[in-house]
Amino acid sequence: MECRVCASSDVVEIFAIPPIPLVGEFTSKPNIQADLFPITVLHCDNCKVLQIKESINSERLFQEYSFSSSTVAGLVRHFTDYATWIWERYKPAKVLEVGCNDGVLLSPLARHGVEVFGLDISENITQLAKSKGLNAQALEFGEKNLAKILAWTGEVDFVTASNTFPHNEDPNGFLEAVTKVLTSDGRLALEVMYAGSLQDTLQWDTIYHEHLHFHSLTSLQNLLNRHGFYLEYAEIVPMHAGSLRIIASKRVPNTTPEVNLILKQELDSGLNSRENWNEFATKCWNSIEVTKSRLTERQKFGEIWAYGAAGRATMWIKVAKLDFIKKVIDSSPLRAGHFMPGSNIPIVFPNELQRDQSVKTIFVTAWNYAEGIAAQHPEFEGVWTVPLPEYSESL
Repeated sequence: MECRVCASSDVVEIFAIPPIPLVGEFTSKPNIQADLFPITVLHCDNCKVLQIKESINSERLFQEYSFSSSTVAGLVRHFTDYATWIWERYKPAKVLEVGCNDGVLLSPLARHGVEVFGLDISENITQLAKSKGLNAQALEFGEKNLAKILAWTGEVDFVTASNTFPHNEDPNGFLEAVTKVLTSDGRLALEVMYAGSLQDTLQWDTIYHEHLHFHSLTSLQNLLNRHGFYLEYAEIVPMHAGSLRIIASKRVPNTTPEVNLILKQELDSGLNSRENWNEFATKCWNSIEVTKSRLTERQKFGEIWAYGAAGRATMWIKVAKLDFIKKVIDSSPLRAGHFMPGSNIPIVFPNELQRDQSVKTIFVTAWNYAEGIAAQHPEFEGVWTVPLPEYSESL
């Protein structure tokens, strides 16, 4: 085993998830014979990054992507605020977003007068961005496409990637490409799942094949420095139940106090230690067992449905063996009308909940949006349950 980031052999297995379907492979018919792939979680004692050993071909993962960010109200608010934050703080002239999805960030940036360019590997999602009049291309970011990208965008003064940097099998190649796209005084903005949030709230359910590496600020700084980038700013933002936002530049900047504060907190808490990640694994398996037990008990009251068909849902259904879930509610037209990966569980639009009175328990697999989801359904008189940070039930 070798670290994907620093090539060190000083890596150790934290825990292994038995083979499951790819979480984004929704089908029009039940598909209980779906291909299965294991997930082996490793920790590098050298550069401190948490990572998944297995790599699945990116075209299979993302060519027909099922996640449209603009269908999630919380993400729309996040990216609208983020666009304003970028504009007011940095006033960029040209922004390239890697993993632009349906244009949820590019649209508000364009309204601020920024010239925007969007890349996304998924053809269907890129078409959604184009339909909004945005300058987007279905292309993978990296050295192999660099000449084509530069001919299209020229040098830009701001590159951003939100929750897409960890999708890269070659993060070093990604950063090398960024150095060639940015102007000499340009900036790189990354938003990634924060290892501290992962550990604190036991978010094992987001460790699936799309997410190849999970960073603390310490591990991300180690990686950035190797490619001549210096941290300028860092903060923890609420997106995806706790993400790390950083700004880095090729010039040695005046580092803001937040950077040193987070680095100190990580050191004091032992976040990056092998021992803490081993403890994390134990707690996660305990959480899975508790949730499975409690939901199994709730079957006696009536049907159990889940809410949110994203990757977290497949992780819970398959790893915790929650095959008794009857339906999964999701508002995305890219998912509703399909079946959950590797199952015969249908995905339905939210209005189905109003028509079917047999459901007595809703398991909110999208638990990071639980409060907003429950507020949308005041008519539901059953029990809402969430699995994390700990299992809970509420009327």
